[in-house]
Amino acid sequence: MGSELLIAVAVVAALIPVVVPECQRRDYSHGSVVCVCNATYCDFAGDIGLPPSGSAFAFESSKDGLRFAKTSIPLSRAPTQDTSVNDTLLLVLDSSKTYQIVYGFGGAFTDAAGINVKSLPEKLQDDLIKSYYGKEGIAYNMGRVPLASTDFSERKYTYDDSPGDLELTNFTLAQEDLDLKIPYIKKATSLVSGPLLLIGSAWSSPAWMKTSNTLEGGGVLIGEPGSAYYKSWAKYYVRFLQEYLRQGIRFYGVTAQNEPTTGFAPTVSWPALGFTAQTQKEFIKLDMGPALDEAGYGADVLQLLIFDDSSDSLPEWSNVVLSDTEAAEYVRGVAVHRYSDKSVSPAGLDHVHENFENKFILSTQASAGSAAKPEDKVLLGSWERAEEYASNIIEAAPAGFKSPPTHPSL
Repeated sequence: MGSELLIAVAVVAALIPVVVPECQRRDYSHGSVVCVCNATYCDFAGDIGLPPSGSAFAFESSKDGLRFAKTSIPLSRAPTQDTSVNDTLLLVLDSSKTYQIVYGFGGAFTDAAGINVKSLPEKLQDDLIKSYYGKEGIAYNMGRVPLASTDFSERKYTYDDSPGDLELTNFTLAQEDLDLKIPYIKKATSLVSGPLLLIGSAWSSPAWMKTSNTLEGGGVLIGEPGSAYYKSWAKYYVRFLQEYLRQGIRFYGVTAQNEPTTGFAPTVSWPALGFTAQTQKEFIKLDMGPALDEAGYGADVLQLLIFDDSSDSLPEWSNVVLSDTEAAEYVRGVAVHRYSDKSVSPAGLDHVHENFENKFILSTQASAGSAAKPEDKVLLGSWERAEEYASNIIEAAPAGFKSPPTHPSL
C-alpha cells in the first residue's frame, strides 16, 4: 500500500466496548423493541465528544434492544500481514482526498410536531427536544419551518387571509406559530452548540392570490412573474422573516416553494402552489430575489434554495433556473425530497453537483410511511423504516452535500 493511504484500520478483536445506557424495553410487535422515555428516565446517547488521537468511535443499535452502544476503535497504519486469512476487517482512509462537507442534520417544526410535544409533561417536552438537539442526544443543528399551514396542520390557514390585501397590511403570524413552533424552536436554539440553521418553506400562498381561489389542490399565482400578485407573494416571505425576527428567531435560508409540481395536481388535499421551472426562474429574478435584497436578506445573508421537490425532475429544473445568470445570482442551493428515491437514481444529485459547483444541495423532506394505511402511520420498532432513512442519507451524501456559504448574521 502506498504512502498516501494514511490511516488503516480495524481489527474486530481489538474493539473496546464502553458502558451502554440502560434501555427500558417495550415491544410493539414491529420487529424491534423500543426504549421508553418517561418522566423518570430517558436513555440519551450521551455527549460523544472527540475520540482520542489515533482512534475512532462506533455506535451500534440492534433489534433486540442494543441502543447507541459506543465502541472505541484503535486506528493504525495498514498491517503488513495478509488480512484475508482471518476475521480482520480492513478499512483504509485517505485523508488527502476531500469531497463534500456535511454541515448539519435536523427535523421539522410543524404544527403536528408541536401538538405532540405540547401534549407531554414539561419534563418530557424538554427531554424530547434534548434527545434531538442536545449534545446528550443526536445533536441536530438544523430545522425546517413551514410558512403557515401544511398537510401536518389541523386547519388550513395563511398569514393573510384578507382578499385583495396585496400590501399585506393584515399580515400576522398564526396562533400555531406562537404556541406550537416558536417555543420549541427557542428550546432547540438553547441546546445547540452553534447556531440553529433554520430553513423556511411555504406550501401555499393565500387562496385569494391563486387562480383556483383555494389553498389546497392545484393553482398558481394570478398573473405572471413581475406582476402584482407575484410581488405580493415575494413580500409575504419578507414579512415572515421579519415577524420571526421580532420573536428573536433568525433564518439561515428559505426555499422558493415547497413541492411546486404538486400545485398542478388538483386532487391533493393539502395546501399547494404550482410553479414550473420557467416561472420559478422568472419569479426569483423579477420578484423574490429583489424583494429579499431590498429587505436586507440578500444572498450574502440568507440562503435561497430552489426546487424543494422530489428528485425525478431535478436535472431539468436545475438547468432551467441555474443556467440563467440573473436568477442564479440570487440562489445559493437546491433543496430535494426523497419520495421518488426508490424509482429514481441519485444521478440527478450528481448532475447538480457536477454542473453547478457553487450551489449546495440540501435534503429538506422525508417521511417514511407516508403512503401507509392510517393504522400503519406509526410503527414503533420498525427496523425497515429506520433502514429507509439510513439508505436515503447514504445515497444522498456522496452525490451532493457541499459546503454552503457562512451565514454572516449568525
